[in-house]
Amino acid sequence: VDETKQITHLIAVDITSTKGIRLLHEGLHYL
Repeated sequence: VDETKQITHLIAVDITSTKGIRLLHEGLHYL
């Protein structure tokens, strides 16, 4: 169960980080 939690956590972090980078790029375009 702990392993699955770690995997889902890593996936969630990966998704949020990619979204954050995308938001940063869009923000730079608006600047």
